[in-house]
Amino acid sequence: MQITTPFASAWSGVSAAAIAALTFPGDKRYPSHPIVSALVAKINNRDCQAFTDLFSKKAVVHDEGRTMQGKPEILKWMQGAIEEYDFKIESYTLGEEKSETRKGVQFTEVTFIAKVTGNFDGSPADLLHVVIAENRKVTLLKISFA
Repeated sequence: MQITTPFASAWSGVSAAAIAALTFPGDKRYPSHPIVSALVAKINNRDCQAFTDLFSKKAVVHDEGRTMQGKPEILKWMQGAIEEYDFKIESYTLGEEKSETRKGVQFTEVTFIAKVTGNFDGSPADLLHVVIAENRKVTLLKISFA
């Protein structure tokens, strides 16, 4: 399934280093952005249902070469990831945010790099997250190594 938003191809071909260069300067352990703050809080509180509630019904998540579509698959993925990796987001740095409204629908794209610790090779790891939301519901979450 292809997600079509004003930002659908905005980050294709852009390196994680280039995105990281867009981040805000300074030591901001948990900078403020409502969507990002909510995602991180739900993950760190191990509240998989509340995490899933932040997504639209047909949302898509790309992580570890897999694609999860829809709330049931996203819930199962998050539960499995927490069980397998026992991970936590220690801190994150916000990248660029884009936002616009079309025909009464607010589209938002925000990137952040999270320092993630857990039971996995390479921990801690910096993971790039690209989030696209429509009316404050996540429609796409793409996670990759930064």
